[in-house]
Amino acid sequence: MRIKKKSLKLAAITALIAVGVVITGCAGVGTAQAGWSGVIAGSGSVYLGSAGGKLVALNVENGFYQWQENLEGSTTSTGLGCAGATPAIIYATPVLSGDTLYVGDYSGRLYAYNVNDRQSKSVLLNGAGSKSIIGSPLVHDGTIFTGSTDGSLYAFDAASLTFKWKHDTGGEIWAAPAAWQDSVFVASFDKKVYSLNSQTGQPNWDAPFECDGPIIASPVVYGDMVIVASLDRHVYALDALTGELIWAFPAGEGNEQSPSRWLWATPVAENGTLFVAGMDGLIYVLNSASGQLAGTIDLEAPVAATPVIAGSRLVVVTDTGRIYSIDTTSFQKVELRNLDAAVTAPLGANNGTVYIHSVKESAVYAVNGETGALLWSTTLE
Repeated sequence: MRIKKKSLKLAAITALIAVGVVITGCAGVGTAQAGWSGVIAGSGSVYLGSAGGKLVALNVENGFYQWQENLEGSTTSTGLGCAGATPAIIYATPVLSGDTLYVGDYSGRLYAYNVNDRQSKSVLLNGAGSKSIIGSPLVHDGTIFTGSTDGSLYAFDAASLTFKWKHDTGGEIWAAPAAWQDSVFVASFDKKVYSLNSQTGQPNWDAPFECDGPIIASPVVYGDMVIVASLDRHVYALDALTGELIWAFPAGEGNEQSPSRWLWATPVAENGTLFVAGMDGLIYVLNSASGQLAGTIDLEAPVAATPVIAGSRLVVVTDTGRIYSIDTTSFQKVELRNLDAAVTAPLGANNGTVYIHSVKESAVYAVNGETGALLWSTTLE
């Protein structure tokens, strides 16, 4: 199924990564790298990929360093006059499953770290021809899935990292996949959403769902729907079983409710409501069943970082570092704190605490999601 809208050019999007490669691909020791890794909390630690290309574990209570590991990075020429080994560049937010922490890097290598003994293994997605991993991996039913800028979704055994299957799409994959029952959903720069059998990689739907813009935000499974926000500035709700369109927001062409800029962050679903953060500085509040607009919340600055639920509130951080708490029932906002730091990485949350990674400031902040109190901050090495 295809929804026809004004097409988008990809040059501006891919330039975000290309500039990072030019600036950081030849960087020497001590030079800050790129990336926008978010933070994941669990097992008494918070984990993230640093701007310096390291996998970092901080104490969840006080932010003190527990350990850090240098990822292997690239050992081949970037094609931009660079050669030799370089520090890893980490865009993906790590994923914790049991005692194993998984993360991918820009060289196309997928890592598995045991957080107890720090033993690790890794695999290049496609050998010497591997392209980059931008989105977070997904662990589901003993399999780890990760997308690549080569346009394929890869499946590996989660314990051994043995290859199981791959499925090719028509464009780069930046979005993390999502799972539902025995299906895995992946969105691509080819403007399509795919549903694949998680064990075999075979398509579940008669055809992928197609919109008119690349998709960077990860699909969200809510009930038996798959929610997708596209760079065509629309949100789509699909039947998870068939891929049929249930609703689209905004409905129709030229709708005055249309977001004026891209939808980059992944939508957040809570209590029958969808919260969609826009680069136009608005939070669009939608009824999850109908897609009807319940209201907008003006934050007066773009939002690229995916928000989180902390307790009974939605916590959002603008790209200028202003932290807002939004009541998920009344939709009233309260400004909690101004970090005065650029924030684009997805937020993390655990037990009411929100974790924020500012790549530009190379710092992690722990903030109480209800009061805005700064619990700790750590400057990354």
